[in-house]
Amino acid sequence: MAKAKLGWHDLADLRVALMLALGFSAGLPFLMIFGTLSVRLREAGVPVTTIGLFSWLALAYSLKFVWSPIVDAWDVPVLARLVGRRRAWMMVCQLAIVLGLIGAGMSDPVTSLATTAAFTLLVAFGSATQDVVIDGWRIDAAPLEKQGIMAAAYQLGYRLALLAAGAGALYIAQFVDWRTAYSAMAACMAVGFGAAVFSPVVDRAPGTAMPEKKRFSFAAAVREPLVDLYARTGRALVLILLLVALYRLPDFVAGVMANPLYVDLGYTKVQIATVAKLYGVWIGIAGAFAGGIALTRIGLWWTLLIGAVIAAASNLMFAWLANEGHRLDLVLCRPDVPKTKRRFDNRSYQSDFTYDDAREGVFLREALASL
Repeated sequence: MAKAKLGWHDLADLRVALMLALGFSAGLPFLMIFGTLSVRLREAGVPVTTIGLFSWLALAYSLKFVWSPIVDAWDVPVLARLVGRRRAWMMVCQLAIVLGLIGAGMSDPVTSLATTAAFTLLVAFGSATQDVVIDGWRIDAAPLEKQGIMAAAYQLGYRLALLAAGAGALYIAQFVDWRTAYSAMAACMAVGFGAAVFSPVVDRAPGTAMPEKKRFSFAAAVREPLVDLYARTGRALVLILLLVALYRLPDFVAGVMANPLYVDLGYTKVQIATVAKLYGVWIGIAGAFAGGIALTRIGLWWTLLIGAVIAAASNLMFAWLANEGHRLDLVLCRPDVPKTKRRFDNRSYQSDFTYDDAREGVFLREALASL
């Protein structure tokens, strides 16, 4: 059977446009939990040790596989009957993110750091759960031959959101204040909410009632995909999971502490936004192309090896910058290495994760993504 080819007409598919908006909704909260938040905390005089502890809020992303089977199987009371299971979960998650952003923006990290942490945790939990729902919607909404363009639209929307939550929020904070910046980001979540409203219902046929609930077994939802994966990989599964878990560890460790370093070295929010966020995003896009080309030319193993080498270089760049002090030329150079490395990694992982794997179990899909 001939494989269907994608054409320019596929870009006019409403599902691709919705995926672009949902990708924006998924990416927007991320930097409000990590990079942008760390700038705010450091400016408020919060010690770097405490800022490092804030990175534990990201456990919501790491542990989302734990509750992903529940989200995939259970309905939001009342709302699911009106709009469908996945759309209902999207809306609930987005409203939680908006509430969390507004609350975090109104709190003062100097006098009520615990309140800031609590609302940030709400943003993280809502965002991580939204990721689970959007992944499920994407897989159900489009056939195999369109998964590539759906994923590409998601990534584009995600990158645009990083621009908004990174450079955009820092610009607003510089010229207005942090409360306005957080409120603006909360307002931007209307993009994702609109996509949820207009997205097609994928968990039941149009004009029909919700299907009868099957008896849900959390143990089975966790056990079955893991047993199947072990049957295919054997004992190598342990090494594979260790590789996935540890490979990008330098990115996450350095990512949380990079912005406090910039603040301590005397860089303004405008400089951080322009160089590390605005300029850095384009470097990341270049890295995505480089990773894709490397993958097709030299294969997965060599691409991952190159990414590992670049990871070590990325940490050396931070050390060099800390030693040299306030030098804008080094900041211009520094985003190239870690961002290129991350795009290399993403291309490598995505290429080896099949459509069939994604459909087999939400727990397995989100567990690998969380690692």
